[in-house]
Amino acid sequence: MTTVKIGFIKYANSLPLYHSFDSRGIAEAVTNSLKNSGRAINLDVDIEFEIIYDSPARLNELISNVELDIATISTYEYVRNRAGLQMIGNIGICANKSVMSVLLISKKNINQLSGGVILLSDESASAVSLLKILTEDYFDNRGIKFITGRVRAEEIDQTLSGNEISAVMAIGDEALKYYEMSKETDKKTKIYDLCTLWNHFTSLPFVFGVFAARADFYFSNKIICDLTGDTVKSKIKFFNSNKDIFANFSSTHSRISEIITKEYYETLSYNITPEHIMALEEYEKRLKKIKLLP
Repeated sequence: MTTVKIGFIKYANSLPLYHSFDSRGIAEAVTNSLKNSGRAINLDVDIEFEIIYDSPARLNELISNVELDIATISTYEYVRNRAGLQMIGNIGICANKSVMSVLLISKKNINQLSGGVILLSDESASAVSLLKILTEDYFDNRGIKFITGRVRAEEIDQTLSGNEISAVMAIGDEALKYYEMSKETDKKTKIYDLCTLWNHFTSLPFVFGVFAARADFYFSNKIICDLTGDTVKSKIKFFNSNKDIFANFSSTHSRISEIITKEYYETLSYNITPEHIMALEEYEKRLKKIKLLP
């Protein structure tokens, strides 16, 4: 028996890739596709699938350490290790002019953060690198100290009330919670959607995550990878026609209002187009400029 390990991001933005609202979970769906494929007779061993749900940073680590075969990984990890990874099905987690779930909450204007301290969520590499591109390259800040830690929506205002932290970056569900809190109360903080800023400067969408396999696994198990990609794309197709189901589910499980989750799912897309490839190339160029990539 061979076990194929697949990792998905645990946030609401990844739910459309692996949901079972269309009656089958991802493991069952891929297994059935494999059995029904005329190419399945070429496989010499039985296959089972293990699905792992975790943060982007943790999935990056697992696939880098050969503990996952396929995963939704951060764009930073994909660009950093492009030779060792193979994108599957042109599937990614993308946003155009806003994303709502990657926020910088600041006491000062974003162009006035030189010499300050920014607390970063420890769960994402793409969002962290995007923030550094924006603050250091586009807004020309110098001498920012970046520290990482756990970021909780209900603790952000208290964190910023002292003199030590100038700004906090929140991602995922915690960012969505803070976004909703800002709608309900008159926040004194400045809230920046990093995708909106990126689009303002580049006129491009941003790709936050990529569905990919380790290159060695992909070229040894192309049938499995292709069928997994087809299964995920069928789930994305279901999502595009049934967004209200996802908004209701996410609202129930995250304690974020359905109004916000509906708005959120409208910002997301999952198909990587030529425009998204251009965005990846611009992202890589900017990473090199600020020396986050060799």
